[in-house]
Amino acid sequence: MKPLNGFNVLILLLFFFLNGGGLMGETKVVPMPDLEKPDSITMGHEYLYITDQGTIAIYSLKDVKLKNKFGRKGEGPGEFRIRPFDKLGLQVFIHGDYIVVNSTGKLSFFTRSGEFKEEITYPGEMQSFTPLGSKFVGYSRTKENDLLYLTINFYDPRQLQMEKEIYRRRYYGQLKGPSKILRLVMATKNASMRGALYQVYNNRLFLEGENNEILVFDDSGKKLYTVRQSYEKMKIPDPFKQKVMAFLKKRYPTIYRHARQYGEFPGYFPLRYFLVTDSKIYVLTFKTSNGKNELYILDLEGKLLGKTMVPFEEAEFLQPYPFTIGKGVFYQLNENLDTEEWELHIHQIRLSAKTFTMR
Repeated sequence: MKPLNGFNVLILLLFFFLNGGGLMGETKVVPMPDLEKPDSITMGHEYLYITDQGTIAIYSLKDVKLKNKFGRKGEGPGEFRIRPFDKLGLQVFIHGDYIVVNSTGKLSFFTRSGEFKEEITYPGEMQSFTPLGSKFVGYSRTKENDLLYLTINFYDPRQLQMEKEIYRRRYYGQLKGPSKILRLVMATKNASMRGALYQVYNNRLFLEGENNEILVFDDSGKKLYTVRQSYEKMKIPDPFKQKVMAFLKKRYPTIYRHARQYGEFPGYFPLRYFLVTDSKIYVLTFKTSNGKNELYILDLEGKLLGKTMVPFEEAEFLQPYPFTIGKGVFYQLNENLDTEEWELHIHQIRLSAKTFTMR
């Protein structure tokens, strides 16, 4: 048999990837008849936790079967405060042996099976408190010299009182002067993009900085390093800008008038979302093709491991259906408008063959 040369090996590899070997992966669709109107999905402890109209549904990751459903709207112990105007919805994270749930003015702790243990109440709007070391991380808005700032802060773990500011940046919508229109609309339409986006992983804080950077801090609030990556630059076309302004005009006329006078669009699209898990940073961009979005996969220091395209659907303009990533899998809850039933789309993340080099 004639030995294979480098070119033939490359052809065989491409054939393997394109014919089930995993170039783009395949998407499995699982009906979710128990869901009514889910607004977030989280993975942990071999389970999927889906928030749905004030309740939390727990599904086995192995077979996607409903194991338990707990919680309800209300003011009592173990119940969740949800105001009609609060777009954030319930926020769930897994901390040790506990399921921790953010709702308006409450941080509630449950066992893995959904048994209520305790809660901390606090004044103000709904937060997204996340444990980091011996503290919780959260955010606030601060006015200074007629400018608004988003600040990322440490909070006391018992009363959730602010103790230390970690980072601040200009808010997307200003009281006076220029406003970052696209970021403002992304924040109002997408719960996961509300405020400054931050993730806690391996006792480190990852948060969105300026110019598509990800800043990394330790559990004392000390900045460790900055993740920078040469993402493909894509200019924002005028039709897209017009859609953004039309949304503001319809939903937020006061903001629209300010944005029309002072607002500004960046020359290029920013990053859309990032998630830190599995010792990787997953970065979703605005680049699309055939119903899929580009996904960069980086190590925790920011080195590019590869990129691919994943199926990604929006409930409406700039507002995606709930999604998450875990164990190399992209999960998204989609509403099937024909059957009027929710579905879970499970997509194995595979690196594009273009990221492989032959020597």
